[in-house]
Amino acid sequence: MGGINIHCPPFVGRDKSGTPFEAVLAEISEGAGSEVESVVRAVNEALEIASDHILIAPADAAKLLDPLRVWIERMPNDPRPLFSECAEDLLEACRAAVSNGRPVALVW
Repeated sequence: MGGINIHCPPFVGRDKSGTPFEAVLAEISEGAGSEVESVVRAVNEALEIASDHILIAPADAAKLLDPLRVWIERMPNDPRPLFSECAEDLLEACRAAVSNGRPVALVW
């Protein structure tokens, strides 16, 4: 898999900012509760069968908002800039999904 882009119109993430999304989702799900863990598990299952993209439904995106926001606030100087960019773009895409009812797309 090459670089991964994050989209949820009208939001378009930075080029390849979604590349570390699996690790970011794993980190935000730690201690975030069963709903978030369920969303992350569903994303991982979708990834196993995907060929070039996965979608996160607006209802699942809503469950990721708080954990992403908390992670970003807790890690303002994370030494992994790609992780920070990924979390920020995922947060904005999830906000767009909740607002417009369209899924978040992770495309490679």
